[in-house]
Amino acid sequence: MSSQQLANGVGWFSIGLGLAEIPTPYVAANLIAVTDDSKTRKVLRFYGARGLAAGCGILSQSDPTNYVITHRLALEQAPQGYKVFRDRPDNCEKIVLKPN
Repeated sequence: MSSQQLANGVGWFSIGLGLAEIPTPYVAANLIAVTDDSKTRKVLRFYGARGLAAGCGILSQSDPTNYVITHRLALEQAPQGYKVFRDRPDNCEKIVLKPN
């Protein structure tokens, strides 16, 4: 499976999960074993909206891997990568380490 196919799969999964969480947050609450109350339903609906937005963002890119992966570093730069991810100076979301 190519990285393009994987990113597209993540995009469609995000949309599907979002479409399930918005109208039926009580089902999602029961599936993940959290208290089904008003606050939980609001949070799950928010997560559903976020999933829809993320999925649409991923699928709207010509190269969706760039939407998911924000940094690519050589394996030797792993210590620097951990620091970048921890401090998030430029909205770091995902780092991929590439061996030589």
